[in-house]
Amino acid sequence: MGGASRPRRILVLANAWDAAAHGLAGEADGADVVIATPRDLSRVGWRYWLDTPGDTLTVAGGEILPATQIGCVLTRLSGVSEADLPHIAGEDRAYVAAEMTAFLLALLAGFERPVVNRPTPSCLCGPHRSDAGWRRMAIELGLRAAPLSLTAACGQPREPEPDPNIVTVVGKTAFGAEGPAQAKAAVALARGADADLLTVAFASNDPGAILRAHPHVDLTDAGTALAVRDYCAHMAETAA
Repeated sequence: MGGASRPRRILVLANAWDAAAHGLAGEADGADVVIATPRDLSRVGWRYWLDTPGDTLTVAGGEILPATQIGCVLTRLSGVSEADLPHIAGEDRAYVAAEMTAFLLALLAGFERPVVNRPTPSCLCGPHRSDAGWRRMAIELGLRAAPLSLTAACGQPREPEPDPNIVTVVGKTAFGAEGPAQAKAAVALARGADADLLTVAFASNDPGAILRAHPHVDLTDAGTALAVRDYCAHMAETAA
């Protein structure tokens, strides 16, 4: 078959110590997974022009990677922290971390290939809300939310919250749900938050009531890692 090869490389933005994310490298069937860490942001080769995002150049593991070769980006970074930058002088780390976070926000927001999850102003890997914020969103979407206890009775310690049931949403599929109704609610919350990946916690004593959510998913779970890997590969294929 003739013609240019389609972009199939999956770029994963992750911390250096995110072993589960690094474990995805090289595993995706038919797609090449490469990792870029905050350390790579200090390497020569990055380029981003607001007016021509298609000319973007990224750096992964020291390799310069044009945007035209990227099929999908998986974002595992909430933001760049000082802990990510041991190679930067201590007195400069806070400033450099803030600048790197701002740069990635601009780059990912304007990226022309699928980004899983798209950044928000408060979090590079997707929607970030307080527990109250997630419960409010659930109610606005017509879902059920657990009551939020802000204070314990005067002089009394707050009772510990029972371990919630954790549901992981990957695309339109929910893993770990206690029945189809819980799975449907988790997927609906993810769609309402415009998140490809979302971890949703449900009250253990009320399986239909949402407690909280966050955009990080547990890649140490083999099933979740496989689902995320395949989802990113599908997004890369679709974008090609």
